[in-house]
Amino acid sequence: MNFLKKTVKYENESDFETVVKECAKRRADVSKKMFEGVVLQGFSGFKVEFFNCKFSRCRFISCNFSGMDFTDCIFENCDISNVNFNSSAFLRVEFSDCKCVGTDFSQTVIGGSAYSGCVMTYANFSNSGIKNAVFSGSDLSKGAVADCNLVKCEFSSCNLTESNFSGTKLDGIDISSCNIDGIVLHGYELEGATVDVSQLVTLSHFLGVKIK
Repeated sequence: MNFLKKTVKYENESDFETVVKECAKRRADVSKKMFEGVVLQGFSGFKVEFFNCKFSRCRFISCNFSGMDFTDCIFENCDISNVNFNSSAFLRVEFSDCKCVGTDFSQTVIGGSAYSGCVMTYANFSNSGIKNAVFSGSDLSKGAVADCNLVKCEFSSCNLTESNFSGTKLDGIDISSCNIDGIVLHGYELEGATVDVSQLVTLSHFLGVKIK
């Protein structure tokens, strides 16, 4: 799945909170901003929309971005662990080499986005609508992708160990290159999924078969 890369001339900003507050006051979008090396702790509120913004080497600690929308944005080498993105929207957003341990992506809308080389253990995507998204080389172990609607999504060389996919249909989804040891689901979710023959032992009890 290919993502269109656009050339954007960013305006460098060092004070994330001030920028967001000003945009919220003016009821304007945060657009074409570059936030590099920003460390932000305890941020909450000021719900705004981000367009064509780039976050590089940022660290957000105990922040609440719930309900914020991100379009054509890039997160690169950022630490957004335990950040609350509940009920947010991500359209054509790229997460590259980010740390997202315990990050709350629940009840989000995700479209045309990519997660590459990210550490996402314990991340929560439950009850989200995820379309045309690519997860590659990322660690989603012990995370939750439960009760989601997945449409044309890819999971390539990901660690899905003990991840919870219960209630999420995997029809048309290829997980053959992923580690699925201890994956949590009921069984019916696997109908139409593509798996590798080496994974059949792990999945046998869901399928009700015995392998000799």
